[in-house]
Amino acid sequence: MRNSYKKPMNRKEAFFYVKIAMAVIALFVVAVFAMKKWEEKRFRLPSNQTDATKQSPFLKEPLKKLTYQGVPYEQRPNLKTYLVMGIDKMSDESQETAFNQGGQADMQMLLVVDEDQKTWQMLQINRDSIVDVITLGYDGKPFGTAQMQITLAHTYGDGKELSCQNTVNTVSRFLEHQKIDGYMALNMDAVSTINDALGGITITVASDLTCVDPALKRGATVKLDGKQALLYVRSRYGVDDETNLSRMERQRGFLHALQQTWQQQPRDDRFVLSLYQSLTEQMVTDMKSGIVSDLVQSLKSYKELPLLTIDGQNTIQKEHWAYIIDEDSRMKTILQLFYQSKP
Repeated sequence: MRNSYKKPMNRKEAFFYVKIAMAVIALFVVAVFAMKKWEEKRFRLPSNQTDATKQSPFLKEPLKKLTYQGVPYEQRPNLKTYLVMGIDKMSDESQETAFNQGGQADMQMLLVVDEDQKTWQMLQINRDSIVDVITLGYDGKPFGTAQMQITLAHTYGDGKELSCQNTVNTVSRFLEHQKIDGYMALNMDAVSTINDALGGITITVASDLTCVDPALKRGATVKLDGKQALLYVRSRYGVDDETNLSRMERQRGFLHALQQTWQQQPRDDRFVLSLYQSLTEQMVTDMKSGIVSDLVQSLKSYKELPLLTIDGQNTIQKEHWAYIIDEDSRMKTILQLFYQSKP
């Protein structure tokens, strides 16, 4: 579902959408500010996974059971899981639907809400993680899987809903087919939109980025314009050791500065609504406004647990960075997020 506001609104409608606007913006802010740590073999899909465009959201299913290292586990009940993505580009509405119109999902944060325990926790997924990515054929149907960076799952599809769902299904597969209840994808250009709406984010430059902008010298204090903000969080080649881990560390510094500026900004209803309207042009989601509003209320009242990452090793494969997942860390993370040991 692509969100947009086209019709004039009366005061009652405007007040309702202001509340929804604040909820969606808050969800995005929670997702990105939770980052506190760093971040072709084919085979047919299993017979029970036949359509990359379909996953049954909010459907009651039997609790899964598994055994790891001799210990039996059972899936925890009443979990809600959401994927927040930052996309390097969104497909234009005028483009024809094709099998490879999507940009890369450079940021992937999985939010897990435990309704029984009243807690929430986030998993930060390294975009260079080598996993079995679901591939689509020219008709948009699953063709198989291939070992590649998880960020590339979004490149398969139309760049909008189909690409987002393919990413959701790939992440689900990576996490032992854990059901994901909803997704929200924002174009990385939203960084520029938010930066400019807040009047510019002031940072102390953590890396030498003079190769992309002469003003971005290491140690300099700079009030970023929208273009500089995007360069600061996206630049990778020719900066530091060029790994995604280094870029993620720089992004955390930017997001901390953004958070401080956001908290200091006087925000009236018109400001919030205007910013939300700007962001909806850069957003694709299957989450209805009521779900987002309820979710943000849960994040405010529930206990936040420490952010999780999955261990791995950085290497280069075919001239591209690859993050080789530690299998023991992957399984322990899955168990911590979704399972409990059986008595």
